Amino acid sequence: MQQGTYRLLRHRIAFATIGLAALVIMFFDGDSPRSLWPWYVATIVGGVFGASSFVVHEPRPRRYVLALALVFAVVGLAGGMFVAKMEAGR
Repeated sequence: MQQGTYRLLRHRIAFATIGLAALVIMFFDGDSPRSLWPWYVATIVGGVFGASSFVVHEPRPRRYVLALALVFAVVGLAGGMFVAKMEAGR
């Protein structure tokens, strides 16, 4: 039971980071402010780590890859929202 729950959580984290990266790629265009680009890249890197978690088969490294995916996705999203809010306030 616990192993199945862990697998479900692992897949949800991976798919969430991949989906977030896909959304960023869809909304990314050349007209966006350059101050947002590093945050876009961080979110996309989180999605890449999320996708690579399906390739890693050892439990401990896979956990680290998922943690990296989650950190990059959250930092990219939060940083992008913060910078966009600061850009709108100008």
